[in-house]
Amino acid sequence: MRSLLFLIFVTLAFSYDLSGKKVIWSDGLSAHISLIAVTPRPSTYTITAANLTTCTNWDACDPKNANPYYKNEGVAVESTWMIKFDDGTYIELCICKGWKMDQNAMAKALSYVPPSVRSSVNRVSQRPTGNGAVTFANAAIYKGEYNPEVFVHESAHSFDWCAEAESNGISSQSAWLTAIDWAQTSVLYWYLTYSKASEQTLRNATFQCWSKSRQAASVFMPYNTSREFDATEKVTITPKTSTGRLNYLKTQLVTNSTNTGGWQLVPASYNYYLLCESGDKTMSCIDNLGLTKANDAPALYYPRNGGLGQQFSLFPDGKGYHKIINRANGLALTTLGCGTAKASSTVVFGADGNNDCLLWKVVRPRTH
Repeated sequence: MRSLLFLIFVTLAFSYDLSGKKVIWSDGLSAHISLIAVTPRPSTYTITAANLTTCTNWDACDPKNANPYYKNEGVAVESTWMIKFDDGTYIELCICKGWKMDQNAMAKALSYVPPSVRSSVNRVSQRPTGNGAVTFANAAIYKGEYNPEVFVHESAHSFDWCAEAESNGISSQSAWLTAIDWAQTSVLYWYLTYSKASEQTLRNATFQCWSKSRQAASVFMPYNTSREFDATEKVTITPKTSTGRLNYLKTQLVTNSTNTGGWQLVPASYNYYLLCESGDKTMSCIDNLGLTKANDAPALYYPRNGGLGQQFSLFPDGKGYHKIINRANGLALTTLGCGTAKASSTVVFGADGNNDCLLWKVVRPRTH
């Protein structure tokens, strides 16, 4: 269970004693900040009814009371939805019996979560009023009605789980031995970033104890507008050395002349992106599937999870092309046999280098 009652607390995941840390506001964040007031442009979205069997899972409505951490709290599923945000993130929504926020209220609250943080969330559930909100990896449960700040807080736990390594996130690094709780830092960081707080303000007596956490957060979660690519754009990706464009046949990545809608480059941690299709496979993104060798083939994977295997760097060559390198294995996307007589359209991993076979052009939609 996590809430916005306190700025700092000791979590079960920590072996560190934070009880002696200074606090910024003794009464927590809620009375002092409003993300609704400062967010420059919340994400737009559409909501559609969906047949989601995942809503019966233990980390959702849990009608069979299978959750090992919160026993006998499960309720029946009332309705299931898919929220599609303009920044390329799709989120499954489970409305459970006794809900306090309907699908519209849930989508609106999630629209204030920065896309680089929300990209680590793939399912949320709305339950009756209970013991706050809780996050399990990529899924969050909201027990009652909450403001957007709580949604940023909980989404930051998913981001934490994905950003560094699925089992060793930001909050378990040594850098946080002297830091304020990661999820609360996320809320405060985005509030002050969106409100364009001056350096003088950030260095005053109120925020001085938080300075190291703020500096780390600015690296982990760079402000969206500093990104090279706009996540709301549907782009095509073409290889430099062959015809066609990046596409997929079922889950296999290929280059061919057709496309079901293009790709969206969804922001993740640091300056990494998720390469997610913007067509008919909602929440599907390119994943390395744990593969680590040249000529291994990545695939389109459902659902999006924001993990290291789905994160890519796009390195420009200065001439309009980029290398697309997977964060987990350090290998670049290329096509099988590129530059040889046996070249094919199958997309595989290749060793990083200066070969033109590693270069791709990200083609943005035409503006009128």
